Amino acid sequence: MKALSLAVLLSFGLLNAGAAVKIHRSFRPVSLNGGGGTQYVVPGYNLDRGRKPGFVKTPEEKPQPLKRMVGKVISVVDGDTIGLRPGGGQLYQIELDRIDAPESDQPHGETSKRFLSDLLLNKSVEIQYRGKSTHNKVTGIVYVKTPKGMVDANLTMVRNGMAWHLPDDQTPAYVTGAESARKEKRGLWADANPIDPADWREGKGRPQK
Repeated sequence: MKALSLAVLLSFGLLNAGAAVKIHRSFRPVSLNGGGGTQYVVPGYNLDRGRKPGFVKTPEEKPQPLKRMVGKVISVVDGDTIGLRPGGGQLYQIELDRIDAPESDQPHGETSKRFLSDLLLNKSVEIQYRGKSTHNKVTGIVYVKTPKGMVDANLTMVRNGMAWHLPDDQTPAYVTGAESARKEKRGLWADANPIDPADWREGKGRPQK
């Protein structure tokens, strides 16, 4: 049997009555022997490869190469945004990756900004990022030199309760740092119910970052 009958399609939920459906090429009619001379024709799906109906394998994406930018921090907009001028040239807006700091007009917003200013303002830093910059904007990890060596500023904000760690990032140091800040009630975690910056922006009708 070379084609599936309408009854068979309906019985397997592959076709709604009165609807035209294009059957994916991965659906291949398979003839099964039910015994006693009975033959069943059912929709198969690349049984030899163990793939599900409609499955299309796509090539794995290669991670983008790590890029670096070095410059002086000339401004701190808020707890997760700084202004950087690499080599004294063009001004870039740097968004600190993996974190979300309180907005300037929400509780702990000014404290977060002041903490980041003390850490980075007027200092030379290195930005590590992947992908391309868009309209002079870059999202990356900011490293600053301290007496103890190079420090991850983004992680420092999380560990001190000055910013939220984005839930979709599972970098171990950030996960541990966020848990420690909550447990020790540092910074914004001193509040009984601190407001997630994303919820604050939504409540104010602002676009999300």
